[in-house]
Amino acid sequence: MVPVTTVRAMRRDIARSQLRLNILRICARGARTIHDLIHAPDYPGIRMSIFSLQSEINVSVELGECKARGLLVRVGEVPDPVAAGGHTELLRTSLLAFLLSPELCRAEPAAYRHYLRAWFASPAVREALGADREPTLMLFTAFPELAHRAFYFGDGDPGAGRRRFGRYHIVDLPTAPRPPGLRELLSALMHAPLAITGRVRRVPGPRTPAPAAR
Repeated sequence: MVPVTTVRAMRRDIARSQLRLNILRICARGARTIHDLIHAPDYPGIRMSIFSLQSEINVSVELGECKARGLLVRVGEVPDPVAAGGHTELLRTSLLAFLLSPELCRAEPAAYRHYLRAWFASPAVREALGADREPTLMLFTAFPELAHRAFYFGDGDPGAGRRRFGRYHIVDLPTAPRPPGLRELLSALMHAPLAITGRVRRVPGPRTPAPAAR
């Protein structure tokens, strides 16, 4: 049986868990291993006290939950620093995490801009938006709340796999464009806009592939 969730529940769970938000922030800057996160060094702008209070089991469980929901994705592997001859996976925050959580976007604006540019450069988005692509990109970059309200699931088999990310089925995710209403639009525009230009801040670590956009 496929577990179900909602957009609101996914956003709430990210906002309520400082550990989950920190993991997503770190993996948005670059691909990390479980060992990187369990023995987290100092990451600029992120309070590490939460990690010092968490056991290795808790961090491992949180990583599993993020992967099960499609918030973290596997982007490669590297030699395991503990098991001789073994390998461990590299994890990266997914585009879905940013679209679900404007709070994550505002916490990591440089990474958010990087993800959006990669997404909007894809052939599918270019074809779907045409001449509206650049203005839409600028709006979503400045106001992540608009992206949160406007994104929808537009790919895949029309059968059971629709709206499925990781192991979860997001039951209320639209499957067609649904422009936000006036009330939603005004609510999104009440937030201060993010800067539109900037670079992704990277932490020391292995080379990272481009983020996988869903």
